[in-house]
Amino acid sequence: CKTVISKQKIPLKHKLEVYCILVVGMADSSRVAEAAILTIEVLSKYDCVFPKTRVIISASFIANLFLLKRKLKSRNPCTLPTMKDDTRMTLMNLLYLFTHFSYILNDSRMPLVMIRNLMWTYKYGISAYSAPSFATAGIMLTGVLDDIQGGAVFGQHA
Repeated sequence: CKTVISKQKIPLKHKLEVYCILVVGMADSSRVAEAAILTIEVLSKYDCVFPKTRVIISASFIANLFLLKRKLKSRNPCTLPTMKDDTRMTLMNLLYLFTHFSYILNDSRMPLVMIRNLMWTYKYGISAYSAPSFATAGIMLTGVLDDIQGGAVFGQHA
């Protein structure tokens, strides 16, 4: 993996699947924290950044949850197309992997990662990595905003 990643002539988008393999291998070798850091670095190169301080994480979570609730009202998830872009699919995989890493590390950004996954689903289409985010969004809408109907809708789409 490191040989391919170190090649300067290979564009980043062609290295993404190798990064996925590398971070899974790191996590399987009990190097989850390193895998999470690397995943964040790769995602940041595609303008996918996450706040680091708890205050900003909390504020971003609440703001994004309300935004997500509005998205639900404006667009039915059943009408979303299937994601076709291979680069975006691999980035979704990295987001999905980061969800696992953040859970293991008890990282407070985990809900933001799930929301980002869902926002990308609305923007770029449904992928194999969308279902867990729909389910989690349903739980967050129900538990945080006391929106049982909204939570049920997301749960049904999972």
